[in-house]
Amino acid sequence: MTKGKPLNKLLKGIRQSNAILTNGSDFIAGFFYERETMEAPVLSFKNSKGLNDYVLKVAGFHSVKYMKSEKCTEKLLSKTKRGDYVPEDIFRALAKVLAREFVSAESADFKKRLEKDIFTQLYKTEERTYKCAEKRYFRQTKEEGKNRADVCSFIKNKIKKLAAEYDYDYKHIHKKSSVDEFYLEPKSEEADFDFWQMVHVSIPEQKIYVGNRSVLRCFDIKDADYAVGYLTALMGCKEDLIKDIKTYRDEFEITPKLYEIAKSSIKTILEVNCTKNGILYSLDYDKTASTIYLQNRENSDFAYVIVITHKEFMRNPEAFKKIIAEPKVFVKWNFWCKEEKYDKGLFYAG
Repeated sequence: MTKGKPLNKLLKGIRQSNAILTNGSDFIAGFFYERETMEAPVLSFKNSKGLNDYVLKVAGFHSVKYMKSEKCTEKLLSKTKRGDYVPEDIFRALAKVLAREFVSAESADFKKRLEKDIFTQLYKTEERTYKCAEKRYFRQTKEEGKNRADVCSFIKNKIKKLAAEYDYDYKHIHKKSSVDEFYLEPKSEEADFDFWQMVHVSIPEQKIYVGNRSVLRCFDIKDADYAVGYLTALMGCKEDLIKDIKTYRDEFEITPKLYEIAKSSIKTILEVNCTKNGILYSLDYDKTASTIYLQNRENSDFAYVIVITHKEFMRNPEAFKKIIAEPKVFVKWNFWCKEEKYDKGLFYAG
């Protein structure tokens, strides 16, 4: 029995992409492009395991556009590695998709950008919850794998029971070459958030993939019981997620005026603190929260990372002033400070 291989690079690649190319069946690839700094898009991920439907479902949540081209995808599969620049002819094919992406981003008003940022923060909440559930499950579970004559029927029966227990609908897609895919969808969207799960059974590969838009793992076919247990652990997060997401959504809603006040005030306080205490910083923010990287003068290998929601800053700016003057590790759900390994590429502004 194994714990299942986490496919974090695939999920990270999907999130980083601003365009996706698929042949419509078994191959899919994503691209990242910044037109101000890059001469061409780079390949952020590629997958030939037949997970196209899953990848496009995750990509849809992150508002990543896609196009279908068998010719382009075959060329990528044979000649391009992750991190490579894409060939010029494929870049031209992607140009229209990328142009729509940039026009959409630039034309979005405050409300649309806020909604996108809220969903990004809610996604991070969902990801933390599922990863905690993973750790608990793998720490507690000791059962060994079992050889089963009909794995797909076993999984289908288990999914039927889980769907009934957690009030989900499920869809079974039988694909060619002995590949079956199952999607579990809540019968009603709660907190305006869709908590879906996916199971992909590939007899040719002798693998089972289990996950959602936040986590994905690959199990050996003999560990079908273990894979189903993992799915059960993920589905068991639903009630906690509904409660947390409602709380976070209320916290992240903010007016344009309050957002501008919070953003400019945080920057001013950081500049004053840098001048007074000599602590260099870097600032990143969206419409919901600010992330501050502070120089750790006692250990240059680490930096302090502070995250604070703009509403929490407006409630108590003095607490923010205090923590950036004397950084220390602490955690509140809407305001925290932790230490991270110092990224040599991180630019500190003074």
